[in-house]
Amino acid sequence: MRVNGSRIIRHAVVATPDELTRLTNFLTDEGIDYVLDVRLKDDTRLDKPTLGEVLALENSSRQRVVRLVIEGRRTASPTASVTISFEGSQFVASKTAEISVSSESLEKANHLKERITSRILEMRPLHSFFTRINAGIIPVASYFVVWIAALAWGAFREGAGASTSTGGHSATGQLFMISFIVSIFTFAFIFNRLQVIWAPGLLFLWGKQIQDWDFHKRVRNYILSGIIVLGLGVGVASNFLADAIK
Repeated sequence: MRVNGSRIIRHAVVATPDELTRLTNFLTDEGIDYVLDVRLKDDTRLDKPTLGEVLALENSSRQRVVRLVIEGRRTASPTASVTISFEGSQFVASKTAEISVSSESLEKANHLKERITSRILEMRPLHSFFTRINAGIIPVASYFVVWIAALAWGAFREGAGASTSTGGHSATGQLFMISFIVSIFTFAFIFNRLQVIWAPGLLFLWGKQIQDWDFHKRVRNYILSGIIVLGLGVGVASNFLADAIK
């Protein structure tokens, strides 16, 4: 009887040479002989390279690694087979890795699956939380934009029939609503487009990708600082305009 198990990893993964070496060393210690299958961004495929050959790749932006599959087999009793696939969107961590295990022993299958999962958990970066947010921020933001737009339209129609004495307050409310809608939409758009800079879903971090990632982290810090300054500026400008309208 064969026991099959699988697990899908849905958090961000940053695969470094050290982490991949620990993972493959674990397979070797378990008596599992493995082979690698690698695909690059330009659709170049490397069939059964060694881990050293993979880590020696230039890994530039045009030829960066986008898919890495580890397939292993244990021939000693209890026999087992393992497939670990790192593949997914660099933007959204809806699925970054998948583990499939098969063995004639339930204990061995569970052991392999749990230990491999724990090794991949070690590859989870601090920005993983923001990657998960990105997966749902657009539909959520769209919902709020539609909802607030409806409120703004109602306020606009009510303000159109208001008396002159309350016209200033109506205009202020409309300005607030419009600013809020624009802010939400702008934030969702920027967060989605620039998310790869501060929170990539899947990253193979060696070669030139190290330099690119260091650059992206610096840009991320500049962007976050700019958002704080911009938010303060928008708040001051809104108060100024509101006072001017009154």
